[in-house]
This record gives sequence, C-alpha cells and structure tokens, in this order.
Amino acid sequence: MSHKIISERLYNINQSWNYEQVLYMEINDIKQKFKINIRRNSYDFQSFARVYVYSNEHSGWNRIVNAPISECKCSEVNYLSKKVDKKEFLDDRNRLLEEAAKICF
Repeated sequence: MSHKIISERLYNINQSWNYEQVLYMEINDIKQKFKINIRRNSYDFQSFARVYVYSNEHSGWNRIVNAPISECKCSEVNYLSKKVDKKEFLDDRNRLLEEAAKICF
C-alpha cells in the first residue's frame, strides 16, 4: 500500500487539536484520493477520527470510516498543550487508512 501526501495540517482551534491529511493511495493500479480528519477536543463526545474518499462521479467527499476517539492513541493529546507533534496522530492515521483500504480496494 503506497501513498503520496498532497497536504497535511495540524492546528489548534476552539479547544481542539485538528490533524488533517489529504493523500493518494494506490493498490493494484487502482488510485484513490483520501482525506483524514482527526479532531481531539477537550470532550470525548466532540472528538472524532474520520476518513473520506473522493468521488469523481459526485465531485465531493464521502465519509467511509468513523472511529470513536476512545479507540485512538491520540486520545492522550490535551487541547491545553501549547505544542503537539503530528507523530501523536500517525498511528491513528495508519489504522484509519488500513480500514479505508479494506473498504475501497
């Protein structure tokens, strides 16, 4: 499973750390565009981990994976932290991408 990152951001807004990544993934000559969105809020019920796949047919993003934050390693991230490394989100990103690949490929 190879992928190419198009864009990546990590930022803190509204008492939440947000990790976003858009990438292309290719398996068996099939190429898909994915968007990962992980939000770690001060409250678990306002936090989420999601993956979207881009649909050329509908010219938009469709959610295909929705994981509760309690299953994510980044649940340890605190919104009060002044600086957070994106490495805190990479294990979750990888797990979410594996789930997305099972669905799309």
